[in-house]
Amino acid sequence: MKYTVESFKEEFCMSPIGIIKLLSQIKQARSDEDFGVCWNLSDLIEEKYGVEEIGYDIVEEFSDGWEYYSGLKMYPIPRTFPIAPLWKGDQLKYRLDLIDYIIGQLKEIK
Repeated sequence: MKYTVESFKEEFCMSPIGIIKLLSQIKQARSDEDFGVCWNLSDLIEEKYGVEEIGYDIVEEFSDGWEYYSGLKMYPIPRTFPIAPLWKGDQLKYRLDLIDYIIGQLKEIK
């Protein structure tokens, strides 16, 4: 693993446990279903910690290696056709699975 708890805190301004809690919160309810995991995570981080757009960096950093990874850091979720709402059908499954994957990665940080 690339990070220790301390190096994670230095890079992302908060602990992995704090991010796990926020990702778990997103699984239950999103602040805005018109946006994906990155935006919803960034919104919660900014609200709680006052740090802007870190959610994008975290999702980009920890989605590589995910089974369904699209290959695009800026949009790791595979596109489905027709393009579905972000939090319904296959898109919902992908997003929840990605959240679980990122949580698993964060739990490995010691």
